[in-house]
Amino acid sequence: MTIPSALGIPPEDLDDFPSYIVSGEWHRLSGRPGRWHFSTSTPTSKKGGRFDLRAPLGTCYWASNFDGALGEVTQRVPHTVVTRQRLLGLYHHRVKPHNPRSVADLVSAHARRFGVNGEIHTTLDYVVTRVWASALQDRGWPGLRYGLRSDPSRRAHGLALFGRSGLGVTPRGFGGARTRKLDVAAAERRLAKWGVEVLPIPDGVPIRRV
Repeated sequence: MTIPSALGIPPEDLDDFPSYIVSGEWHRLSGRPGRWHFSTSTPTSKKGGRFDLRAPLGTCYWASNFDGALGEVTQRVPHTVVTRQRLLGLYHHRVKPHNPRSVADLVSAHARRFGVNGEIHTTLDYVVTRVWASALQDRGWPGLRYGLRSDPSRRAHGLALFGRSGLGVTPRGFGGARTRKLDVAAAERRLAKWGVEVLPIPDGVPIRRV
């Protein structure tokens, strides 16, 4: 039985949509050393991110803590095994906004007045979530805050920032981002607490996932 989604498309009137002033340190794990990569997708593509925009625009995703960033890379599907090779290929980016900006806040309870519900953070139907991202970007928002599907505790949040697709320029107010190779030992300790085993096998070797 198919359960209909209660998340609809954005209304025409998005005036007074709730906002969030970006603060604190944000984290991102990626296989690229570049800090600011903005991914882009067509609305109906099965590839890409939840809030990707259509080219020539794109979206760069961050998490409010290290656990959130690690979960988004390794636990979007609940793997019980992660390969060490996968972790060794990751870079850890950090940024603290020096000139805080307001983004659209999909986590705010007030967002429900515009038709937002919890499915915007968890649905696998990225068509509708990308419509929301596009609508908010069209109305001048530089990004949005949302819930991370990989975090059942809902303590970590995601930050989707909009910019030119590809290796885009640093968004205003977010200069000074730092990058280093992932601390694999720290990642292993965290994954162990989640019941995830890290094995020293190549990524190309099939492993059992549940």
